[in-house]
Amino acid sequence: MPVQTTRGHYGAHQFAAHLGLTRWQLRVALEHGMLPGPDLEGDRWSAELAEEVRAYGEQVIARFGDDPPVGSARAAARLAARVGLDVERRDIEVLVAQGELNVISSFRGHPVYLLRDLDRLDPRVVRSVVAARKGPLIDTVDSGGAATILDWPRGTFD
Repeated sequence: MPVQTTRGHYGAHQFAAHLGLTRWQLRVALEHGMLPGPDLEGDRWSAELAEEVRAYGEQVIARFGDDPPVGSARAAARLAARVGLDVERRDIEVLVAQGELNVISSFRGHPVYLLRDLDRLDPRVVRSVVAARKGPLIDTVDSGGAATILDWPRGTFD
């Protein structure tokens, strides 16, 4: 008969698994104050605290989803494919500055965005940002822009 062991403390990986979360979800939840930080030395959570907050995992998933956040390059590519314009990284920054898109966290010092936030953006808002950058050339694209819109690798497009 297998012996059931009781854990006395949890590291980050074990704590995330205990809550049904991935590491990125744990990191973002901690940043947003949805979960308590470690209560033991060595960045560990006690078994008591882990059990106390076990149900919080569902709340974290409901708020941040299952898809990991993306940086501005992937965010721009996703929007480009969706709206049919050559959206660039700087357009993402403008959308953030306008309050249309939220920075959910950062990764290696760069802002990241939730895919569902990108998918909720009004295409007209994205078009107006691109139009402000491109002016009368809004409906033109270079080969890099076309590859991005088609979601093709640049080499395949060339």
